Amino acid sequence: MKLVIIGAGAIGLLLYKQLNTTLKRPNQLALLTRTNSENNNALLSYQDIDNHEQKIKINYASLIDLQCADVVIVCVKAFHVNAVITHYQKDINPQASIVLCHNGMGVFEELPQNLTNRQPFYALLTTHGSRKDKAMAITHTGNGVYDLGCLNSELHPLDVSIKDLFMNSLANCTFHQNIRLKQWQKLAVNCVINPITAINKIPNGEILNTCYGALRRELIEEFVAIAELAGISFDVNEVNETVEHVAISTAKNTSSMLSDVLANRKTEITYINGFLLDVAGKYNQRELAKTHQAIYQQITNL
Repeated sequence: MKLVIIGAGAIGLLLYKQLNTTLKRPNQLALLTRTNSENNNALLSYQDIDNHEQKIKINYASLIDLQCADVVIVCVKAFHVNAVITHYQKDINPQASIVLCHNGMGVFEELPQNLTNRQPFYALLTTHGSRKDKAMAITHTGNGVYDLGCLNSELHPLDVSIKDLFMNSLANCTFHQNIRLKQWQKLAVNCVINPITAINKIPNGEILNTCYGALRRELIEEFVAIAELAGISFDVNEVNETVEHVAISTAKNTSSMLSDVLANRKTEITYINGFLLDVAGKYNQRELAKTHQAIYQQITNL
C-alpha cells in the first residue's frame, strides 16, 4: 500500500516521521509539498520529547506517486484543504482513500461533492504536540493519541485495510464508527484553549488562571447549547473537566492558534469558533453564541 502525505507543517512532518519508522518498505511513503525538493538527499530533522535528535531521509512525491497512491493524507490548515484537494483532484488516484488531518470542523462539507461521493474520506484527529522550528525541522513537544474514522461511511463500506494500516502504524490510534462525535469532543477543547491563549499570548496552562474562569465557563456553556442544536449532547461540568485536564497536561505548550498569531499567519478560527457560529445561525439561534462571536471577532482583528 502506497501513502502520500500532502503538507509539510508540524503535524504533517510528525506523521511522516512516525509512519516512516513503522512502514516496512522505504518507498511506501512519500511527501508532497508546494516546493518539492529535487534533492534526493534531503533530510527531516526530528527532535523527540526527550531531546534526542534524529535525521530522516525524505522521499519526495511526484504527481505519478499521487496518481498511484492508495492513501492520500491531506495535512494542511483547515482553510487550505479545499484549495489543495481541488488543485490535485485530477491527479489523485480515483481509487484512493483520502484522509483529512486538520483542526476544526466544516471542512469536509466544503469539498467538491463529485469527489466526496466518489471516494472514501477519513478524519484523522490527534492530540500530539509538534512544533515546526524551521523548514524540515520539528520538535515533538508532547505525546498524544490518534482517532480515525470515515466521514462518508454511508456511501462507502469500511475499508478494513485502511483501518488496520493506521492502527498498526501509529501508536495509540483508535478507530471510531462515529468520528463526528470525536470531532465535536476535540472542538470542545479547541474552542476554549485556542482563542484564549491566542488573544492573551499565554501557554495552555495559564488559561486556568482565575482571571479567565468566567470566560472559560461562558464559552463552554455556549458550546454545549450549540452542540445540542446539532443533536450532540454534552455536560457542561464534564467539558470543563476535559478542558482543565488538557490545559494541565499541555501546560507549557503553545496552542496552534497562538503559534499562528505569533507568526502573523492566518488562524483556523473560522473552523473552530466560527463553525459554532455557523451551526447557531443554521438554527436561527445566534444569540446562543454571543461569547464565541465576540472572541471570533477579537481573533480576526489581531
